[in-house]
Amino acid sequence: MTEARRRLDSWKIIAAYLDRDERTVRRWERELALPVRRLPGARGHTVYAWADEIDAWLASGTARDAPPGGTTPAATTPVEAAPAEPTATPLPPRRVIRRSALWLTAAGAVLVIAGTARWGLARIAPGGPLRIDASPTGIAAFDSAGALAWRWPFPAGARTVLPTDDVPDVARFATGSDPAAYAATSFSVRVADQHTEGGRVLRFTPAGRLEAQFAFDDTVSLGGRPFGPPWAITTFALSDAAGTRRIAVAAHHYLWNASIVVILDARLRRQGTFVHNGWIEGLRWVAADRLLLAGFSNTRDAATVMLLAVPPDGAIAGQGPETPGSAGWCEACGTARPLKAVSLPRTEVNRATGSPFNRARLQVLGDRVIVRTIEVPGTGAQSTADAIYEFSPALDLVSHSFSDAYQERRAELARRRAMPADPPAYGEWTATTGWRTVSIR
Repeated sequence: MTEARRRLDSWKIIAAYLDRDERTVRRWERELALPVRRLPGARGHTVYAWADEIDAWLASGTARDAPPGGTTPAATTPVEAAPAEPTATPLPPRRVIRRSALWLTAAGAVLVIAGTARWGLARIAPGGPLRIDASPTGIAAFDSAGALAWRWPFPAGARTVLPTDDVPDVARFATGSDPAAYAATSFSVRVADQHTEGGRVLRFTPAGRLEAQFAFDDTVSLGGRPFGPPWAITTFALSDAAGTRRIAVAAHHYLWNASIVVILDARLRRQGTFVHNGWIEGLRWVAADRLLLAGFSNTRDAATVMLLAVPPDGAIAGQGPETPGSAGWCEACGTARPLKAVSLPRTEVNRATGSPFNRARLQVLGDRVIVRTIEVPGTGAQSTADAIYEFSPALDLVSHSFSDAYQERRAELARRRAMPADPPAYGEWTATTGWRTVSIR
């Protein structure tokens, strides 16, 4: 498999992939955190797993029983321990890693990176650009042939959640004059006392040494109400445009509505901060000095997308388009505002089905920005029902449509009762005009 992730859709298929019986595989999932998932809303026996996560789990040395014959060693170069650090767990025999398009997953059982902890590291100098993967067992790097170059295992004692499947760019290798690997965790929970710690962004050398890390320790007040750690990292976006590396990182409060976006330099030093009353879950650089933010606005009760102008030194200090003194206003935050913001209202299907807030998802395709608002989340084999907006990089609307799943949901609701048409309009904000309603033709 070379282009898409391979999904294993039952205990039987997972067991066959591991060359083990189902009883052993179920025990591994229960006792050794084998990365098996359960479909939302489905009964406990409805499970699936991603083949690349199984491979990474095997490579971590977590399994007490190595797979039987037919596998190849995980690394052809001997693994050595980093100086002054605990020796890394030797890599057991495992299946050859598939060259899948690897994405970070919202895993349920992994471990947090403690601020001062130093972990064992298997170091093998790579011969070129690496593919970086963050899995439920740690961070791993693979060379151009798909062989494991090095790994940074998560230790036992906590569960770490990683940013969601929809988020690209949260584990990648940056080339150029300053090559480095970057990855992120969302948050973690210590097993012993259930203490929650915020996520971290990590920078590794090409040889696998942890050079720098960043974590949010901010406390911000919206409408006089303070929000402090822990912060859950949702995504980051890296730009090497104009010869300057910048990393934008988004996090929201672990429980409540406040979000923070920071601009970091290549060494993960903070340059600027932007605060928002709602969750930010998407970031995309559309130019060296332009950053798109996507998520949800609590003030507008709608999906939102904002375009920020980032100065050459990255030192932005601002917040979303809130009214001073309102519940969403941060008195102690900067006053820089977005160049433009749009709010995409919940649809009638969203409200009629009692679905959660219509969070926005971002995709940049050439000179077009695609915003997909999830109006009804997917469950099991049922796809998400989406409204789809196409914008220019300056956030001017180009087109608007609905997904097939949305049309099917709406038709189903219409058969049962009268279903009013969705209002063909959205909200637009600039510093000059303030909020205004824009009709969709």
